[in-house]
Amino acid sequence: PLFSPVVDWEGGRYLDGGVSDPIPVKKALADGCDRLIVVLTRHRGYRKKPEGSRALYRWAFRRDPAMAQAILRRPQVYNDTLELVWQLERERRAVVIAPSHPVTVGRFEKSPQKLDALYKEGMLDAQIALTRLSCLDR
Repeated sequence: PLFSPVVDWEGGRYLDGGVSDPIPVKKALADGCDRLIVVLTRHRGYRKKPEGSRALYRWAFRRDPAMAQAILRRPQVYNDTLELVWQLERERRAVVIAPSHPVTVGRFEKSPQKLDALYKEGMLDAQIALTRLSCLDR
């Protein structure tokens, strides 16, 4: 959120929706979806840790305190949503595609070799997950 600009549009101020709803599973269910394919960018054991820069976020979004609060709540929202994802997977209502190993490539990675290796790993993980799609059949 600190690196992407706030967008003013039709009288509102907007930022990446992942701040308030990092894995929009509840929205999909509310919209009537009863079978889901959930694509995660972190391995299955990952849990988001509380933000360490609480004061920085409060200062950076001092004119938008609700944004600061959303950012600070994001780890708990993310982790709670993961629990729902795992429940849906156990109920065979979701297929989860997630990296098979912890991702070591950073957000600002520029090495084509590292990015290509991560891409190839993701393609393999997705192909393996596709074999589980039949569980979503009614």
